[in-house]
Formats: sequence, C-alpha cells, structure tokens
Amino acid sequence: MIDLSGVPLSAIVAVFLLSGVLVWIAGTRLAIHGDELAERLGLTKEFIGLIFLATVTELPAIVTTVTAADKAGLARKMARLAPLVCVKG
Repeated sequence: MIDLSGVPLSAIVAVFLLSGVLVWIAGTRLAIHGDELAERLGLTKEFIGLIFLATVTELPAIVTTVTAADKAGLARKMARLAPLVCVKG
C-alpha cells in the first residue's frame, strides 16, 4: 500500500479529479471506436456494446478479483480443485 500521509490533501484530490476526467475521455473514445469497429466488422452496435464495451468496463473488477485471490492464495487452491470439477464425457 502506498503511504500518502505526507502528501497534501489538495494533491490527492487533484489526482483523483484528473483520473476521473481521463476515465471519462477514455470511455467516450471507447464508445466511438466501438461504433467504428461494428461498422468495419459488419456487426450491430448493440452486439459490440454487449461484448466489447461490457468486457472492457469490467476489466478493473476482474483485475481486482484476481489480485485479491492471488494474494490470499485462493488461485492456487482453486487450480488444485479444477481437475475435480472437470467431467469427462
């Protein structure tokens, strides 16, 4: 964890606001590029929105979950259980 005790509150708020603006800009551009991708691939914009945009917006949650599981050692435990879940047919 980063120690922010010596950083002024105004600097922390400024970085937070700048991060919010960057996310807003990236989200807008992502929607524009998603529309372009739909046109080039001949797919509907709804399909691209469902798959592409939904996946991209969920990436932070996926990274957080995987990181937390790895720190707790859960990923290794689940990997050992994976063969038990597989059913051969």
